[in-house]
Amino acid sequence: MSPSKLLEYFSSYGVIQKVPFGFDKKTGKSRGYVIFVYRTLVGARAVLTSLLMDTI
Repeated sequence: MSPSKLLEYFSSYGVIQKVPFGFDKKTGKSRGYVIFVYRTLVGARAVLTSLLMDTI
């Protein structure tokens, strides 16, 4: 999935303060993980709750 699609999806849970990490700066290729930093704890909790509910 492209970085813009990931950002679009995870932004639906709250305002993201920092853009995705997890891409090699030299090659631009994914390292297999991504980290989003939400502006508020509410956004971070919303995405975690949603992801946890999807796995139950």
